[in-house]
Amino acid sequence: MILSCFVPISNSTEIAEQDPLIGKPVVGRNADGHLELFKIDSDGELRHSWQKISNGDWSAWQDFGGTMKPGISLGQSADGRLEILAVDARDGTLLHRWENLVDGSDQWSIWKTMGATAQPYPAVGRNEDGNLEVFAVDATNGAAINHRRQISRASDWLDWSTASVVECGSPLPLLHSPLLNPPQ
Repeated sequence: MILSCFVPISNSTEIAEQDPLIGKPVVGRNADGHLELFKIDSDGELRHSWQKISNGDWSAWQDFGGTMKPGISLGQSADGRLEILAVDARDGTLLHRWENLVDGSDQWSIWKTMGATAQPYPAVGRNEDGNLEVFAVDATNGAAINHRRQISRASDWLDWSTASVVECGSPLPLLHSPLLNPPQ
């Protein structure tokens, strides 16, 4: 279900001044139960902090590599490893990094391309098979939502497909919305 259309902001300083998500963290719980935080600073740098022990002290913010546009997402694979998605501020490439191990050792892959350019604010979720699915607004067509699905327990990804195209400004259907159809 699509509830709105994305209208890109062309100037990166406009993004920094207008984006309410600058500095706002996304959080995930890793396989050993520790929380991990990620945020984009006003300089576009991705930062990472994590609990040293469950319900305990936190690390200092660390550079997580890359200069990203605001609007990151965090998913969790079936085995508990976290995976972060972000759009590179230089060229709009959708990138991802994932935890290499499930033992809490905080070892991450390097940034890898998802094979497409995208607008900021990708979405990621785990499907019924335990594989991640990514949705991202097309870099050149703000009305197109592109989709890519993991296969075989995070071994690879299927090709990109267009999940939906909506004419901006047209009425959008609200299908089975819990807000419109509350449980009785």
